[in-house]
Parts: sequence; structure tokens; C-alpha cells
Amino acid sequence: MQLVYLDEAGISNEAQEPFIVVAGVIVNPDRRWRDLESHFAQLSKKYFRKHSGPPIVFHAKDIWHGHGLFPRATWPLKKRLTLLGELAEIPALFGLPIVVGYENRGAVRQWLLHVNPGLKEKDIRVMTFAGAFFAAIRRVERWMLENTDEVAMLIAEDTAEVKSYIHRRYQAHERFAGTARHYVVIGS
Repeated sequence: MQLVYLDEAGISNEAQEPFIVVAGVIVNPDRRWRDLESHFAQLSKKYFRKHSGPPIVFHAKDIWHGHGLFPRATWPLKKRLTLLGELAEIPALFGLPIVVGYENRGAVRQWLLHVNPGLKEKDIRVMTFAGAFFAAIRRVERWMLENTDEVAMLIAEDTAEVKSYIHRRYQAHERFAGTARHYVVIGS
């Protein structure tokens, strides 16, 4: 089994974030899990010398903005950018495939309102997110078909309204296509 960790970006102010992106990494836990855990433990010790216990969860949003465990007062921008660079190297360092799906929020909004002028803002947001999510899933599917005969388990943020929409759409696709591999979406 392959594990696929997905996360999204671009869900805040549309003027500042015109694209919604769902990106992730595919991990073979039998081959890479211990190595990855060890690497994150080493990064935890490097950046938090007194840290003991499980590895730190490095949230890029917190690192970038200087929040949470990475306050600007003790984590200047240069140090935060160095850490982000080290984190960005991990997929190449461990040979982890990356998948990305994205949608242009303005273009999707325009098309959806053209097709259904009365569509609510919440529905536009959910459908746009789901479009990016499905684009990422299609890339996972392609990688799986080209590289393994296993199945994948998707791990993504548990967003109730989006999860419900994705579940309904995936079931409809599965009935129509009849060939998709089965994925499990669980909350993180």
C-alpha cells in the first residue's frame, strides 16, 4: 500500500491567492517510513535542541508567517527560510513522488456562475476545492498505474463540506467509469 498525504493552499483571500492548490507526496511506508521519521527527528533536534519525544510537526504556514512554534522574535526570516528549504528537499532526498492539482479560482467562479447564476459562494468554494482535489487524485492514479499494482490510501484534512462533496462525486465517477482504484480519504 502507498500512503498519499495531501494538503491544500490558496483558500484564503482570492485576490491574494488566485489559485487553489492541492499538493501531496506519495510514500511507500514499508520502504521509507522509518527513514522519514528519523529525518524529521534529526530536524527536530537540530532546530529544537532540548526537544525529546516524537518529531516536531513542521507546519509550513507557521514557519513562513512566524507563528506557533516559530515566532518571529526567536525565528528570524532567514532561519525560517533555511528550515523551509530543508523541508522542501525531503521529497528529492527520499525519492518521494509529488502530485499537484490546481484550479484558477476566478476562472472556475466565472464558469460556474455562467452555468448556474444563482450558485452560492460556499458552493463555488467547495466545487473549486474539489476540482483541485480531483486533479491531484488523477495524478496519483496515473502514478499508481505506471509504477505499482498496489492501492493507495489518501490522507487529507477533514473538511466536512468538501469531504461530503468529494465523496458524492467520487461515487458517481466510480459508477460511471467502473475502473478507478479505491482510495480511502481520512481526516488528519
